[in-house]
Order: sequence, then structure tokens, then C-alpha cells
Amino acid sequence: CVECAFALLELANGAGATTAEAHVACVVLANALGRSLPAMRGEERAACAREILAVLATAKDRAVIRAAVNCVDVLAQSACAMGGADGVESLCAQLEQTLVGNERGEAREALVLVFGALCESLGQRIASRHEGLLEMFMRALDDEDTRVKMAALDSIGKLASAWCVSPAIGPALARCAAMLVRGANVTLEIGDQRMLSALLDAMSALAGVREEVYGEHAQEALIHLLEVALRCATNPSLDAGSVRAPALHALIKMTKKHSDMLKETMAGQIDLHY
Repeated sequence: CVECAFALLELANGAGATTAEAHVACVVLANALGRSLPAMRGEERAACAREILAVLATAKDRAVIRAAVNCVDVLAQSACAMGGADGVESLCAQLEQTLVGNERGEAREALVLVFGALCESLGQRIASRHEGLLEMFMRALDDEDTRVKMAALDSIGKLASAWCVSPAIGPALARCAAMLVRGANVTLEIGDQRMLSALLDAMSALAGVREEVYGEHAQEALIHLLEVALRCATNPSLDAGSVRAPALHALIKMTKKHSDMLKETMAGQIDLHY
């Protein structure tokens, strides 16, 4: 299994490999790593991590990037099993060293995607990084590359959906909610329903965060989010599946997590019976 893993890495990183071959190699590798990592010596695991990160740093194809992200996720879970928190921190440091500062749009997308995946899979073991990661994702919302923006929205949703989100990041979540609301209002004006759908998915995740996490920032964070979700959910000109559905999901989460918010009014009134 160890020899198989390194053969797949060689194919994924090979200069002569086609995009399809690199993709298949990473997909198979993600499955093989679960069996091969426990059998590797320390230096072999380190070499394996370097090769996988090299794929993330150089890949141009989205499918290859996402398959390599899955490989890093398996590495991280294995690091937790074998080395605990130190192993995870070491891997995160390697990720930052390899990808932060890389000017390629694909590398910026990979950085956001991989940390979003780790927020989803590692739970409490990466909670100490949540605030810094949320700030990273919010900066990525201003990226010139649409793919990076979409990756950031996906990762914001994964972080916000984690059960272990701490009240310490309540202010950052409130600022994030405000950014999403501004973005949704702009996309409504220009008619970009694909971006609006991604924004509403992220907003739905933020609506599901426990009220104690937001604390005194709850109204600041959520009342405008509520208004946008209601506008989208009740607009028959918007796509029912990609836009109105996530807007309704946000409203449903509001009723579960922030029922008192539904009694609030704003200028012009929010007609919640509509």
C-alpha cells in the first residue's frame, strides 16, 4: 500500500501526466491513504504530505484541486489519530507555508477549500483557528477570481455549520453576515443568480449558528440577513431551486435558532406573514 501511494503521487505530480490522469491518481490516493498512512514511517508520511501539497500548489484543474483537498483531509484525520493536536498544527503550518502568498488563482482557491474541508472534518481539533480562518475566508470574498469567491462562501458555510463554533468569534461572524448581506444586495441588483445562490447558502449556515455565539451581536448580524432571505424567498422571478430554496432554509433556521428575531421590525416593516 505504501508503494502504491507513492506511485500515485508520482503520477499526480508528473510533468507528463494529463489532467485526467492526475485527477484519477488523486481520487484513488485519497482512498489508499487510509490504509497506507498507518504503515508509513515518520519520514515517509512527511514526504507524502509534501507531495500532496505540491499538487495543491501547482494544479490548474478544479477537479484535481478538489481531489487533492480530499487527500489532505485524510492526512489531517490520520495526523489526529497518530499525533493529536501537534500533528494537525504541523499540517496546517505546512499548508500555509506552501499556499499562502502563492499568486495563482488556483492556489488561492485551494487554500480556502482545504481549510474549509478541515473545519468540517476536524471539529474541535481546529476550533482554535476558527477566527483566523474566518478572516481569511472573508478576505477571499474580495478576490478578483470568482472561483476563489465561491470557494470562500463554501468554506464560510462549513465553518459556521461546525458544532464547536465558539462565542469568541461572534463579532467576526457578525461582520461576515454584514458582508454576505451587502454581496446579496449587489447580486440581486445585477441579476447574478449563481453567486446569489452561493451567498444564500452561506447566509443559511450563519442563520443556524447558536444565539449564544453571536451574543450581543445577534441583532446586528441577523436582522438584515433575515430581510434579504425573506426578499429572495418570496420573489417569484428568482429560480426556485437555486435561490428561493436556500433563502427558505435560512428562514427555517431562523425560526429554530433565533425565534425572537422574527418579532423584530425594520424601517418599512418585514411582513413575516407574506
